[in-house]
Parts: sequence; C-alpha cells; structure tokens
Amino acid sequence: DINAIIANERLQIDWAYSTNIHQHETIENIAQEFVETLREIIAHCLEPENGGYTQTDFPLVKLNQLELDGVLARLPLQGEVGKTNWQNIEDIYPLSTMQEGMLFESLYAPDSGVYFEQITCTLTGNLDVEAFSQAWQQVVEKHSIFRTAFVWESLSQPLQVVYREVLVTVVTIDWQELSKVEQQEQLETFLSTERQQGFQLSLAPLIRLYLI
Repeated sequence: DINAIIANERLQIDWAYSTNIHQHETIENIAQEFVETLREIIAHCLEPENGGYTQTDFPLVKLNQLELDGVLARLPLQGEVGKTNWQNIEDIYPLSTMQEGMLFESLYAPDSGVYFEQITCTLTGNLDVEAFSQAWQQVVEKHSIFRTAFVWESLSQPLQVVYREVLVTVVTIDWQELSKVEQQEQLETFLSTERQQGFQLSLAPLIRLYLI
C-alpha cells in the first residue's frame, strides 16, 4: 500500500508492505527511486521554459484546455522582462455584469469615450518626481484592478486577466517656457488628444500618468 498526503505544506508518502512477501531493501530502493523521479519532475517544472496552467487553476473560467492555451498564447508580454506570459499571470476570471456592459459599449462605439475618465490635479510645493513615480507603482502593485486587462476575441465569454507584475511610468512634460495662456491652450489640446487615443483594453495597466 502506498498512501500520500500533504501535511504542513509537505508531501508525506507512507509505504506499507508485508515482510512475508518483500524484503526491506527492495521497498526502500523502490521508494528511493520514486523520490528521485519526483524531484526530477519538480526540477523540470521549475525550468523557465516549462510549465503552464490547466482549467483547474482558474475554476471560475469555463474554458477547455485548448481554449485556455489559446488565451495564454495571445496575451501580450507584460511585467518583468524575460518572463513568459504564464509566469506573470495571477488570475483569470469572468467579468461582472457591469463590466460586460462597459466592455460592450466601449467596443461598439470606441470613439465615444463614455468610459474614459480624466483627472487633473494641481500639485504645489517641492515635488520628488522619483518618489511620486514609485508611489504610483506601489498603488498598482497593491490593487489588482490596476494590473487587469480584458480579452474577448474568439471567446464565448469575455475574461479579465490579472497580471502579477505591471510596470507603470509617469511621463514628464516640460511647459515652463510657455506663457500661462499657452500652457492652458496646450493642456486642452493635450487632454483632447488623450481622449481620442483611448486605450487598448487587452493591455494593462489601463491608466496613463503624466506630470506636466
């Protein structure tokens, strides 16, 4: 009899046998070969080029293995350079009803900008630009919604993909040489252009940050 159980995050395997049938050395050799083979499988799975996901990794998603493989293969690379898609995925699950409606409206009328939000803040005092950028990166790391993108093509239901790592940058623009009137005109043009550009919903993060 061979019984295996995971207890305290460790795999324990018990081998029970009759000494009337088997010698101790025989069972010990078989058990040792089993452990060595298991370690080889673990080492193989930990190699960067190996690994992946099955349907059981995402229980809320109703996809067969072929569909899941297709979704993973089409995902754009994000996060740490050199990581494959599957290594950078934290979770995949369906959209809420409201999210489905927002996605439909965004795809149906991509130029409407109905769900495109812009927030403009005026900062006073001495600003540490590096700390400002790092703070935004920490926000993205803490809240999964900022690491989420959406996929829907060739799927029976749209899905949201949460990445483990997403890099966000604060783009700095210098208008100090412009007059106040020119600055205001430039800002209005800039905001209008940003609205027209919209977002690629399959690419996280779905935010853009500018420090002017």
